[in-house]
Amino acid sequence: MGKLKDIDEAIAEKRGHIMRLNNEVQLLERARALLNGGGTPSVARPKEAATKPLVRRVGGKPRFHRVRRVSRPHPKRGAVSPTSDVGLAIAAYREAGVPLHVNVLLPRMEKAKGSAVNKASLIGSLARLTKNGLHFYRSAPNTFGLLEWKRTQSLEGGRKTKLKVMA
Repeated sequence: MGKLKDIDEAIAEKRGHIMRLNNEVQLLERARALLNGGGTPSVARPKEAATKPLVRRVGGKPRFHRVRRVSRPHPKRGAVSPTSDVGLAIAAYREAGVPLHVNVLLPRMEKAKGSAVNKASLIGSLARLTKNGLHFYRSAPNTFGLLEWKRTQSLEGGRKTKLKVMA
């Protein structure tokens, strides 16, 4: 029983040493990237290391620690289907050319879609995309506009004009 404990302790010690060496390698890679004029590189780990939990012995009991994966944005992030409610809203905003209140937007979308649009669902989608900085901005409560308009306004000289909504 004592030999098995000695082997487990040796394994834990070696794993700790490997972790310290991996941290040193990552630090040196970052330093090399900074000296080459780049930012911090995204370090790709082997697939086994990213999915296999680490085992550490603490007080004689094994503790499992999951390894965080490097998160990357989804390749379709920001892509909108033109037949979805958000896609129809974008088309209606482009046609109008000004920010619209949701109550003004809904009839335009329903005319284009040919069926009813759920108001609460639409507001939730527009608010979520606004919060994430995708496609829309909020100019007043339940009034949204397209981010592309803000970008063109800032390119034109940053004039802030109040737009009237006409239904």
